[in-house]
Amino acid sequence: MVEENTQYGLKNYLEASKISELFKNHFQIKLKSKSKIVYLNIIFVDKNTIRFNYSFNKTFNFNKANPYLNTDIDDLKILTKEASESFEISSESLKLIVHKNPLKTEIYNKKNELLSADFEALGFWSGELTGDSKEIRIYKKYNNIENPPYIYGLGDKTGSINRWGKRFRNDPIDALGYDSKQTDPLYKDIPFFIHLDKKTKNAHGIFFDNFYKKTFDFGKERKPGLYYYMQAEGGEANYYFFNGPSIKNVIKAYLKLTGMPALMPDYALGYLASGMSYLENYGKQNKQDLRLIETLARFKNESISATAFHMSSGYILNNKNERHQFIWNKEKFPEPKDFTRKINELGVKLCANVKPVLLKSHPWYNEASSLDIFINDLKGDSLVIDYWGGEGSYIDFRKKTAQKWWLDKLEQYIYNQGIDGVWNDNNEYEIFEKHQALGHQPEMSLLMSKLSYELAKKLKPKENPWILSRSGYSGIQQYAQTWIGDNYSSWQSLKYDNAILSSMSLSGLVHCGTDIGGFYGPKVDPELFLRWIQCGVFSPRFSIHSYKQEATEPDMFKKTHKDFFRIIQKFFQIRTELLPYLKKQNIKAHKEGIPIMRPLIYDFQNDENVLEESFNYMFGDKYLICPIFKTLSEENQKEIYLPGKDLVWTHYFNHKKYQGGKSHKIDNKFEYIHVFTR
Repeated sequence: MVEENTQYGLKNYLEASKISELFKNHFQIKLKSKSKIVYLNIIFVDKNTIRFNYSFNKTFNFNKANPYLNTDIDDLKILTKEASESFEISSESLKLIVHKNPLKTEIYNKKNELLSADFEALGFWSGELTGDSKEIRIYKKYNNIENPPYIYGLGDKTGSINRWGKRFRNDPIDALGYDSKQTDPLYKDIPFFIHLDKKTKNAHGIFFDNFYKKTFDFGKERKPGLYYYMQAEGGEANYYFFNGPSIKNVIKAYLKLTGMPALMPDYALGYLASGMSYLENYGKQNKQDLRLIETLARFKNESISATAFHMSSGYILNNKNERHQFIWNKEKFPEPKDFTRKINELGVKLCANVKPVLLKSHPWYNEASSLDIFINDLKGDSLVIDYWGGEGSYIDFRKKTAQKWWLDKLEQYIYNQGIDGVWNDNNEYEIFEKHQALGHQPEMSLLMSKLSYELAKKLKPKENPWILSRSGYSGIQQYAQTWIGDNYSSWQSLKYDNAILSSMSLSGLVHCGTDIGGFYGPKVDPELFLRWIQCGVFSPRFSIHSYKQEATEPDMFKKTHKDFFRIIQKFFQIRTELLPYLKKQNIKAHKEGIPIMRPLIYDFQNDENVLEESFNYMFGDKYLICPIFKTLSEENQKEIYLPGKDLVWTHYFNHKKYQGGKSHKIDNKFEYIHVFTR
């Protein structure tokens, strides 16, 4: 066997020795190392999708890695050929070459263009080969150090949309007040990215399907050799390759596997009001139920009507400052059903915040622990962790007893009280102690939303469920709407939040948005708030929400900045006028996997000028949105590149026409941001 030294002192001794066709479209190649046998399973899911699974177990289980995927296999004609130094496996669209010694895989299209290749002698590496650890890595090669590929995706990641030259952790955390330009990690684990070749403009995608904590290094690490890698702390090396050549085709193939986005109910497309301070105080003197009714009625009278309201967890906050899941504070809400009825009469739906932890002080804790619904420690007892408000235990949604308990409580204390939506919050499963659910934390948030969605569908089969989730794994899009989490009030956040949303949209999370005005930090200033609302109107999820003592409200500056408030009212009217258009985009997203909000590369992949455009974006098929990220005193004119040399764009507000394929300087005004129609 050939022994190849690679970077970092890692060595790959793997040699492909034998290929077997196990069943339809599934081939297994036996790999020999110095001390162990590894089995490479190759499955052609369809003509443009190949699954790779490296395992030390000869027996292969399709659903072992992830039981929540669509594992249907197309009926394909697959050709195989063996040469002295390689195996060749081909569909009508792709040709896979597996070099025998040392092991290396290469994927070509029918034009014989190389799409993807392992790094020399180090495509797959595992700590188990040397007995050092359970860590696994997949190394991929790129061709030109001066012109590396563009990398997009990975869900809610900060910074510009091109991920090249950066390293990211997929390890969901509660990232309160994060820096939207550079904080990592954030709330979700979406191990899917798109690779775009600079020369050919061919795109392909990779979904590294593994529930353990992961790292993606896209050229941040640099030693001799052109490579990037994916790493997981445990589990099997299991990933899917999706051929494009368009970004649109890559995303559609990924969604075919992980699930098409949910069809949102119409009311989830309007203005979604919220604010923690509405519900945080306790005591009869506050009467939160009346305060909310009065607030939403005021919004309606001021032409800034909400279609739905998010109830933060203050409705379960008691006078000891403890959040006891499902137990309504009867001083704030003496009659929950009557309260929801009055809210609904205003044309507003309610979404209630729920969390996957019971505090040890919860009246039901001991009974729940005896039912064994929590994650267990290594001894088999309920794992106790530090949580918001004190010690508590995470619910293990893999357990049937836990699922039944949770669904019974959701039905009795949420849906039966007239609530329409479920807001799965603080569900990152950020656990530092050793426990029996290791490697399954992202699965919990996925299951939490799946259960909520299926219960809503069962109780109201003719309605589209409204589920919201802060955390999640690939596939969460088929159950829940989401957002970028607890963002910060600043001009930089307004700017880079848009890049996060574009990345999420390319990663399947099409029903996404921000907390307009910023969740955390100082009170938003009037001009920043105006620009944030103007931008938020042209996003899939339009919500104003904050953690601040004084709720962030659309009319908060109506006395001090009357002109701004009139503009805000106008933009609320625009959102209402956009609802029929948004409904059509909602259906397209559900049926075809087309993102509602997307960076310009999605529609203009061959335009060199937009390949790293992170802040301007398309809103559906028709509108190109160019937000304003500076005060008018700092920037009274904006230079905007409009793609498509054969297109003429019309400014939505000043009605002027502009030629595509070139840049234009356009005056900024308080009255609008720059929106163009094809």
